[in-house]
Amino acid sequence: MIVSLIIPAYNCEEDIVRLLNSVLTLQYNLCEIEIIIVDNASIDKTAEVVEAFFLRYSQSFYRLKLFRNAENSGAPKALNKALSLCSLESEYLWKLDADTELTPQSLTFLLKTFKENPGTGAVVSNILDSRGRETPVYTMIYKSFRKWTKTTEGFHYSLLSDDMIDGLNGASNLFPSAIIKKVGGFDEKYFLYYDDTDICYRIKLSGHTLRCAEKSLVFHYTKNSTGEAALKGMYYSFRSQFYFFFKYHSTLNNSIFIIVQCIIAPWRIMKSCLYYNCLTPKGLIKGTRYWCKSFFDCIRLYRGVLNG
Repeated sequence: MIVSLIIPAYNCEEDIVRLLNSVLTLQYNLCEIEIIIVDNASIDKTAEVVEAFFLRYSQSFYRLKLFRNAENSGAPKALNKALSLCSLESEYLWKLDADTELTPQSLTFLLKTFKENPGTGAVVSNILDSRGRETPVYTMIYKSFRKWTKTTEGFHYSLLSDDMIDGLNGASNLFPSAIIKKVGGFDEKYFLYYDDTDICYRIKLSGHTLRCAEKSLVFHYTKNSTGEAALKGMYYSFRSQFYFFFKYHSTLNNSIFIIVQCIIAPWRIMKSCLYYNCLTPKGLIKGTRYWCKSFFDCIRLYRGVLNG
């Protein structure tokens, strides 16, 4: 059974080496694994180290493929490119962040979850941070009129019923290839953030359940950005959140959402600047600009959704 690993990469030469080396430890026949990496115009040696690994282990895997984008077009577009490069024989797609590290049985338990739970559309690994602590693996979207503007993340998947899970942590997701084709791949209107929630939510809306393979352990080595890089990340976070809610809620709810977000904007900007260690007059000014840009960009994207 062919499993395709699809990995978007950007300036992650150290992380991608760790991930690829961990693939070698999987308790799974490597001859039934293909790795598709799309490099989003990295300016470090990400592509070079991937090419070196592929050259060294070209005979060990079913297939290895690196595609180099001319520009950074965002994670969803890179993932869709990876999907287009996957073998037709591929039965499962394993979406991985480049800064993850696999444990030997991580794939085994993901596949086991599908086998034991018919009707499953996506499975997430149990995501651990660099110190081995569990991180949130699911997202719930509040749909009541009072709380429709919110999402929340959590740990204890086993305490929830299937209908409560709307999205999964995107660091390590396994999908049946047929289901990804059914829902149409990743939404390229996202650039960063919420694209994983979006595709999982569409899978749920198509009638499938979302699950966690608690014994499938995957480490996620996230890095906290600061300064200008963090503010740009804040822009994409706001932009993706706005677009997600515009996409899945009614015109009335979206109108209320716009008003609420404008009222709480100063608090959100200050909170984000504090989190990213840039709570200075200059940081607040830039943060406000990025918030405004994200807001109006989302209005434009939402009009595109309404116009089909």
